[in-house]
Amino acid sequence: MITRELLTILNACEDQIDVFDNCFPNGASVTLENAVKAVHAGLDLHWYVRAAFSPLAWEVYKKATAQTREAYEKTKDPAWEAYEKTTHLAFKVYKKTTAQMWEAYEKALAQAWEVCEKALAQAWEVYKKAVVLEREPYEKAKAQAWEVYEKAIAQAWEVYKKAAALELEPYEKAKAQAWKVYEKAIAPAKEVYEKALAQAWEVYEKAVAPAKEVYEKALAKAFVAAYRQTTKETESA
Repeated sequence: MITRELLTILNACEDQIDVFDNCFPNGASVTLENAVKAVHAGLDLHWYVRAAFSPLAWEVYKKATAQTREAYEKTKDPAWEAYEKTTHLAFKVYKKTTAQMWEAYEKALAQAWEVCEKALAQAWEVYKKAVVLEREPYEKAKAQAWEVYEKAIAQAWEVYKKAAALELEPYEKAKAQAWKVYEKAIAPAKEVYEKALAQAWEVYEKAVAPAKEVYEKALAKAFVAAYRQTTKETESA
């Protein structure tokens, strides 16, 4: 019987333990039906055979699955190539369609930043002038002027910060608006691209489905055979 506790002892990863728990909440005996169910659930039978069964059982398992695995991989390669070709073309169309929109977004952003920078520069000049003007009394009477100087600088800095904050606000608004315009402009192209991806993936899965089914059945049978081999060795010992 395979249980959550046994998988923990064998140092199975948490994800696989969770999948096992969902699939077999009360544990699982090694049967062909359970092995098929485990494969479909995404449980890693390769790992379990190596972790829990004998070395000879692992060889039995590998030999039993080698041919169907090879056939499955051969089916996958051209199907994946077709998928990548289709999605690459779809992406090229998407990029071409959205390039102008992105350019418009960046232009709007640059213009908004330019306005913001000018306003910040003006505010900085005001601050610097205030600092320079207040330095003269400081030089003449250090003791008395120091307090006046620091106060004036503090006030000028507050004025600058407020001016900067005020000018950043319209920039952020312009940025948000430009992004909204960009997203709206690319929405139709994005939808077409995502549909193309979904269709290409559907074609890929359909192409590999028969070979995958044969391979998964072979995995399940090989798993049971490996278990029996280990049991046989244990009983003979």
